[in-house]
Amino acid sequence: MHSASKFLAGQGAVLGGVIVDDGRFDAVASGHLFPHLVQTDRLGGASYAEKYGRRARGQYLRESVAPRFGPSPSPLNAFLIGQGVETLSLRVERQSANALVVARWLETRPEVERVDYVGLPSHPHHELGRRYLTRGSGSVFTVTLRGGLEAARHLVQSVRLITHMTHLGDVRTLVLHPQSTSHSARTVAERERAGVFPGTIRLSIGIEDVDDLIADLAQALDGTASVPLDEFVEAVDVREVVNA
Repeated sequence: MHSASKFLAGQGAVLGGVIVDDGRFDAVASGHLFPHLVQTDRLGGASYAEKYGRRARGQYLRESVAPRFGPSPSPLNAFLIGQGVETLSLRVERQSANALVVARWLETRPEVERVDYVGLPSHPHHELGRRYLTRGSGSVFTVTLRGGLEAARHLVQSVRLITHMTHLGDVRTLVLHPQSTSHSARTVAERERAGVFPGTIRLSIGIEDVDDLIADLAQALDGTASVPLDEFVEAVDVREVVNA
């Protein structure tokens, strides 16, 4: 399942979703989890599994779910999503490359306690990322600041190029404070298990020029970088990051 509002469209201007089914789902073997696929219908007719085999799940969505919830986006939404998909691979490649540069830079900052990004060697699943994410590690990651809630609030309120937004997967770089938004209904213990602390912010990196992003974060952190900005950007060529 994909939220077409995010990476597929890329510009945060539409609402939509996509379900992809490749016809290999064994409904009979999974009948205890999906009884609606193996039970006979109200009139005693054959089940979806009996009628459609490995296409049972997709056909159930078409016949039962879609008519009730509405399968078709508006023409304009469909057009915008289609336009976005045409540039999906280029956007995600650039977003992933930018994210790795920004994440590496953030690790050098004294204000930063930790950066949770699978593209960094410091991440516990870095080797799995190298094995499976061969074209980049994505654009969304979290950063936890040493100054806690006040530091996070200061950064979110101080960025100028980066946008404060709940969205992700956009061509624009977005920042969010999970504790006070997406995870506000969780207990402290639940948030900590998810890696969400008072000083944690979530970044969804866009396609802007990476030195502009770093400059914006640098002025928002309002401190001295352990690596000079111009030297760091010079040393990391965004075009080579995807293959790093």
